[in-house]
Amino acid sequence: VEFVNKKYRPPCSYAKSSDEEKQRLNNAFETRGGKCLPEDLTGIPAEAVVPAPAKAELLRSGSASQPQANTLFDQIYQEIIERRQYQMDLEEVGAGDVTRDQTANEIRVRVEHLKKIDPIRA
Repeated sequence: VEFVNKKYRPPCSYAKSSDEEKQRLNNAFETRGGKCLPEDLTGIPAEAVVPAPAKAELLRSGSASQPQANTLFDQIYQEIIERRQYQMDLEEVGAGDVTRDQTANEIRVRVEHLKKIDPIRA
């Protein structure tokens, strides 16, 4: 019997959330830039996908001046530093008046969050 729609696949009849499937998906995200579907289904050319070694090198070179944020506390702390730096840059060029209150409020909210996570380090 010849099917009209050759790309039709029947629905999955079993759960695919096994540890092996999770590991396969994790490897796809790490090594193929998150591209799990075939190229003809995504429209993303294979050349546009950054391979894992190049991606790791980009991450290393881009974050050489900033430490790697391993915990939620460190990530939030890094956001505070970035916002302070952003505001200082705006102040240097004379445009800090516009965002000063908003940035101060964002930093205040993040400091409160840090105090909830770890009051000793905050």
